[in-house]
Amino acid sequence: MDPHLPPHVFHTFLRHKGNGKSRKLAKLSRQELKILSLVLPGMKNKEIGTRLQISQRTVKNHLTHIFDKLGVASRQEAARYFLAKKNTTRLQ
Repeated sequence: MDPHLPPHVFHTFLRHKGNGKSRKLAKLSRQELKILSLVLPGMKNKEIGTRLQISQRTVKNHLTHIFDKLGVASRQEAARYFLAKKNTTRLQ
């Protein structure tokens, strides 16, 4: 895991890695997790690209892979999916 991931993303990923209900989150790569963590506060592709020093097209490609892996159709759905799994874990 990348130590530069925001703590809530890092800890949620670790909690879900072995959880059968959240295998989808465990499929995300380190870079996809970074991008998802930047989508959560509402950053645009250009801002994410600048922050991670990658092109907007690369950000878009990663988002497409995130959507496929999580079974969602948009960045809003991906954020809701992640936050729902995070909140579910807190209750367990």
